[in-house]
Order: sequence, then C-alpha cells, then structure tokens
Amino acid sequence: MKNIESRNKTVVIADDITGAAEIAGVALQHGVSATLTTNISSIPKKNNSDKLNSKNAATLNSNSAALLPDSDIFIVATDTRSGSEEDARKVIGQIANGLKDFDCQIFKKTDSILRGHIVAELQTLIDIIGFDCALLLPQNPSKGRIISNGRYFINNIPLDKTDFRNDPEFPAHSSYIENLLKGNAVNISIKTLVKTDKTIQIADATNAEEIKTQLQKVENKNVLLAGGADFFDSFLSRKYPENISVKVPMLPNPHYSIIVCGSTQSKSIANEKYIKGKGAHECVMPNDVFNGGSSQQWLNELSDIYRKSHSIILTIGQRENAGSEYAVRLRIVMADVVRQLVALQQPDLMIIEGGATAFACLNDLGWDRFVLKNAYAPGIVSMTYDKTEIILKPGSYPWGTLFK
Repeated sequence: MKNIESRNKTVVIADDITGAAEIAGVALQHGVSATLTTNISSIPKKNNSDKLNSKNAATLNSNSAALLPDSDIFIVATDTRSGSEEDARKVIGQIANGLKDFDCQIFKKTDSILRGHIVAELQTLIDIIGFDCALLLPQNPSKGRIISNGRYFINNIPLDKTDFRNDPEFPAHSSYIENLLKGNAVNISIKTLVKTDKTIQIADATNAEEIKTQLQKVENKNVLLAGGADFFDSFLSRKYPENISVKVPMLPNPHYSIIVCGSTQSKSIANEKYIKGKGAHECVMPNDVFNGGSSQQWLNELSDIYRKSHSIILTIGQRENAGSEYAVRLRIVMADVVRQLVALQQPDLMIIEGGATAFACLNDLGWDRFVLKNAYAPGIVSMTYDKTEIILKPGSYPWGTLFK
C-alpha cells in the first residue's frame, strides 16, 4: 500500500453537494485543481448489473466516462444522505467497485455533525476496497465543532442541546458518539490508533493540532480517511506543503440572480447590504403550498417578480419542523420552481443554501458537471455551469461575511 503522499489523484466521495463543494473550496484555498460532479457515472465501474430503486439509478447505469478527470482532486456528490441506507450502500458499492483497481487516495467526506448513513457507507468502502479500518474525524474545530471525551460539542454546547436536535431527517438525540454512530465504530483517545480489523475509529480532537496528530498515525497504513473539512485541510497541507492559500474574491455583480434558502430554519438575508444593493425581492412560500397545495399560483407570482426585478430570494420561511416527508416534498417544490424560473431567464448568479435542496435543484435542471471557481468563505464555494455561477452554502453553516 502506497503512502498518501505518493498518490497523485485524490477521489472524494461526499453524501451531499454542499459538503462536496466545501471540500472543493479547501482544495481551491490550497491552489489545487478540482472537478466536481453529481453524475455518478463519472466514476469508472466494472459492471452495471445492480438494479437500483433510488433516483441515482439512471445515472449509475448510464454508459458515459470511463476515466477519472485530469485534476488533482475529483469530487463526487452522491446525495445518498437524502435516500435510504440500502440505497446508500448500493451507490457507494458501485463507486467502490469502480475505484478499487485505481491507484488513488480515497477520502470519504461526511457530515460534520454525523448526519446521514455514515457507518453503512464507510463499511461498504472498507469491505470492497480492502481497507484495514477507517479513521473518522467529522469535527471542525475551526467552526467550534469538536469531539472531547467521546462527546460532540458545538461552541461548548452538547450537540443534542443545539438546533440540530430538530433536524427533520437526522435529529441529534444525544451528544455521545457511541449513540450517534450506531454500528461497527469505536471511540478512541487522541493518543492511540486501535489495531482492530475493519472498524470505523473516531477520535477526540478539539483543535487543528490534534487533527494533524491523528493524520500522522495513518502514514503507510491501509486506512480509509473520512470526515470533515478540517481533516481534509490537514490532509492537503501534508500532501501539498508548497501550495499557498489564495485571496478571497469579491461577490459578482449579476444582472439576473436567484437565491434559494431551502431550510425551515433559514434566517432572512433580505436586509444584507449586498442583497439590498441588488434589489432582490424575498418571496416566502405560502402556507397552502407548504402544507401540500399546488404551487402554480405562487410560481406565477414569482415569475412576474423575477421578470421585473431580475433578482429573487426563494425561502420556505421559519416554520416548525414537520418531519422528513415534509422536507423531501419541500425541496421537490423548490426544485420545480427554480427550474421554471431558469427557463424564463437563466441567471448569472444562483445561490443555494442547503445540500439536499441544492442537489434537487441542480438535478432538476439537468446540470451535473461543474468547474470550481471561488471559495468565498469556509464552506461557501462557487462553481460554474454554462454562464451561471452557483454559490453553495451548507444549511448548518452561517453566512458569515459573504454579503457584507
């Protein structure tokens, strides 16, 4: 097994598109080339025999691209977090079977607060590719997200006491790692790497130096690296020590823009300086649409506003969490509305908050291959499709100074 520095290409598998974009942003900050795709057929594969029931089935069974792209980092957004555990295993299994004969470094991007089918996806990669174990560091100390003594904290608050306890699909009912990760996982201290076969090992780390210490343990070992942006940043710093961080750019000045806030917890951005300067109209989803009614009248109103103002903010509005079925339906509605607005006029700029919402919108548009452009802030990254610059922001991250 070659050590991680000897492998020229790194393939990152992310379970949502904003996580994939976040990883791309880390690569851009290191001056490393990156390609991002939501088309899973971009991963070479040995066969297409599995029949999938997920929305990824058509993509997985297509016959395109057999070679990895010519970039240092190749990032695949699977959207498996939004599906079932069974489908997650199948999708990751397809990717793993395609990659196992390639001499490349694999990094599995996971949600920083452990939402999704993490154990199932990591175990599938371990079993098919033949890793001895996985080292999982999801925490991002740079954002106040740490694991200490086997517990997860955000800005010193236990995870289950934060707003993530109300997540519609993966509510955090505990801050203890052993409860958050049900499966073949062990929690270990900062000092040792347990020599147990095929396990997923998660480590305490409360700052950047402790993240680096964990990475040092896996040199020349057959270990799958998995986790968040801070862990990936340490990995790139070690692999490309000569690269220098790039300057943060200014936001563009678009003629047409569409901004989508796909969470019921999203805070209004209508009064931000940049947004006000664009004259963007904030349009909150009506109650009847939220509760399952037709979106046609709302779409007619939105179309009229978009034609006149050229800039529009689509938001669900802050509402009580109604569960996973509501979350799935709401992003389908948002994706349909965005597709029809883009059909009226493709925007110069599109900003989307929330990974599942972003994937649904881009998938509905048929946009699946992107050129990475800018990293505006940690986790907030832009990419281009045709003439449109698309800025993605994880729903759990703040906007920061993006609009100042």
